[in-house]
Amino acid sequence: MTDLASFERIVTSFVDDYDFRRGILIMERGDELVEVSVTATPKGITVTRDGGALPATEWIYKDLAKLELLARRIVDLVHPPEHFVSPRGKLVDGVDVDPDGTERTIDDACGTLRNVLGRPLAGTTSVLYLTSEAGEGKTSLIEQVAVQQAEAYLKKKADWLLLPVPLGGRPFLRLDDAIVAAYVNRLKFPYWYYGGFIELVRLGAIVPAFDGFEDMIADSRSQAARSAFKHLIGELESQGSILVAARRAFVDLSFGSQADLWKAESPGQDVQLRRLALNRWDKSVFLRYARKRQVILPEALYEDVTEQLRTPKHPVLTRAVLVRRLIDVALEENDLSAFLARISEDQTNYFYEFVESIVRREVEYKWHDLSGDKNARLLSLEQHHQLLSMLAGEMWLCSVEMLGREMLDMVVEIFAEDQDLPPSVAWQVRERIGDHALLHVQRENRRDTVEFDHDDFRLFYLGQTLGHALVNADATSVEQILDTKTLTAPAIAEATRLVRQARPTAAREVLDLLDETLKYASQVSYLRENAGMLLLSLLDNLGIGHTIRRGTFGLDSLAGRSFSGLVVKDSSFAATRLKDTQLHRCTFSRCRFERLVIDEPRDIQHTELNECQLDSIAIGQSGGEMRSYFDTADIRWQLNHHGFSLGAQGQDEDAAETPSGTISSWI
Repeated sequence: MTDLASFERIVTSFVDDYDFRRGILIMERGDELVEVSVTATPKGITVTRDGGALPATEWIYKDLAKLELLARRIVDLVHPPEHFVSPRGKLVDGVDVDPDGTERTIDDACGTLRNVLGRPLAGTTSVLYLTSEAGEGKTSLIEQVAVQQAEAYLKKKADWLLLPVPLGGRPFLRLDDAIVAAYVNRLKFPYWYYGGFIELVRLGAIVPAFDGFEDMIADSRSQAARSAFKHLIGELESQGSILVAARRAFVDLSFGSQADLWKAESPGQDVQLRRLALNRWDKSVFLRYARKRQVILPEALYEDVTEQLRTPKHPVLTRAVLVRRLIDVALEENDLSAFLARISEDQTNYFYEFVESIVRREVEYKWHDLSGDKNARLLSLEQHHQLLSMLAGEMWLCSVEMLGREMLDMVVEIFAEDQDLPPSVAWQVRERIGDHALLHVQRENRRDTVEFDHDDFRLFYLGQTLGHALVNADATSVEQILDTKTLTAPAIAEATRLVRQARPTAAREVLDLLDETLKYASQVSYLRENAGMLLLSLLDNLGIGHTIRRGTFGLDSLAGRSFSGLVVKDSSFAATRLKDTQLHRCTFSRCRFERLVIDEPRDIQHTELNECQLDSIAIGQSGGEMRSYFDTADIRWQLNHHGFSLGAQGQDEDAAETPSGTISSWI
């Protein structure tokens, strides 16, 4: 570092107060007062303290930013999954490596991620998207790379650290608060202000990994989040690298036509985009993991499971979290046939059957009443589901992903009273709940906390909580759950399954309940988007006509769905594909579509767009080249050409309810 002004700017971002005169720098940092001498020569700036001289950059990293301590905290406090195996993927590299942007297959996503992030391009902010479907290993990969990089840093084999910044599972407040919380709360590292973090990213010493990006930005309050990220990129001033982990569909849809999301408002900002898409596990990854778990004859296990499930592409073989639980069962018992038979019975409800099989094993083989007959079951299957649903519901309403011992005991006590359990049974449940196969106990701030073994299980039981509230017409509980934060697809899917398996009239009664909820929901509430997405999920393939008013629909809300006689009015849609979508005799009136992707296959018949606002549309083949249109005339022509009927133009007297936003095209 040779620029004295930059050196002074960096120093001030870490300290409370300072004085810099005649080569002497005096800094106040908390209760500590530090004095160093600074020498500037054509070869660089040198900092001397206690008789030892260091180059300015090295002194900043070692004494000011304390990066070695941060590396040790990452190693100690970030815990990637045991027996981690690196998945395969596809990489679209930067223009400095591949000007044509060719997608190439990579066998080691972990090594590739470290390599790509370790070669930033000078004069450019590098943004790497890490994408996959939900539950396919983005978080695990980030944590594994973070620990590997920290270990290499401590051995002087690396000069940068990956800092995980979780964004999912909580309402968005401020981006800088989420960043600071990542190293202060999780890593117990209170040595930086936000300004110091920005300087370290500019220098390339820190690469933040924003995990769960789509949960934060793809909802009805996304404009504030988008502005925050634009501001972050602007602060980096064409320097440094960031990693953004998000579901594949969100990246494909929302970023395809919105490159300006990453352009700073100041002129001259240079941003390079790269993408690493994780593949689902294949046979080779499955076998590597099975061997790490010391499975005997892993090839035979794979073939047996494939034969039972009738396809090597079944999620139980390709999703990391499900493979891990499958191996758990395989190691505990010799005969998997009954376990696999339940999963293969219904391909659409495989996740429910998977969870049901795990819980059934807990009931039959593990949770026995130790106070009396050793063969007596401590809880029934239904009681296990009820208890886990209560835990998931409490976590959701408290906006946390784990419960402390006091809160856990309270939930168990309420459950025991509801179920009228004897004191001896209630005591055993309280003592053994942390050992449940779907739960996990960890040490947090010197106290035990309990969380679900994987977020998919928490969301599944949240869906059960919501589904039972809907079927029982418990409007208060429904409103509390819907107004907490944005529901994710697994929770909505399980709630829908429960409603559909209830009595024949349940679906219609639930639709009426959700209609009433939407009627009084404010424009920016979670109620609108959650109730809207639930309505679409319940109406999918139901074959009945229904009218939805004032709904807010999230990403890909129409993709893969089938509607007949659906009417949607005064509503807004996030970017959505129409792949595998069937729309028969449907009408959309005074609705806004952020982006409509018309891809194959689809079935659109007698469907009308009446006074709808479309920011853009895209035409093409999924996975291939897509052509975007923004001009009103082009959009109208393409919609007519691809099966839509266009109603009257212009706004009528009811258009005041149309979702707010910059009007680009009225159809």
